[in-house]
Amino acid sequence: MDKFSIIGKANKDITPKYYAFSVSSYDRDKLRLSGDRIVTGGGIGIKVFRNDNWKISHEASVAYLTTDEVDEAILRNSLWVFYKLNDSLNITNKLLNETGTDTYLRNETAINYSLNEKVSLGFSNTYTEDPIDNNVLSVTIGVKW
Repeated sequence: MDKFSIIGKANKDITPKYYAFSVSSYDRDKLRLSGDRIVTGGGIGIKVFRNDNWKISHEASVAYLTTDEVDEAILRNSLWVFYKLNDSLNITNKLLNETGTDTYLRNETAINYSLNEKVSLGFSNTYTEDPIDNNVLSVTIGVKW
């Protein structure tokens, strides 16, 4: 597997519940026939629900997709759910759907556990349809400086 992805995003609050955002991403997958994916765009997000343990957000945006085969406007739709079981353990799920000539789907589920104040351990599974299905399990160790 030869895969690389980087995503940058900036949010700007409009009201306590709504926000505007811009997003830019680069995704390289050696197995993808259409080549590298470059996406830039912006949209509106809504903080659907917030309390001490739950955070749920939904975003809709218009973006521009560039690959070796296509340059086109796409619609993006994402749902983000975060649940804190306790001060040391949380679960996050991020679902992204992009609709254009081809449909792109990515679902990332992560479990993070703080071993102590400085060190955390995480497990994540990222599933993509691009249009080839991919499933990647990752283990991370985080250190706070």
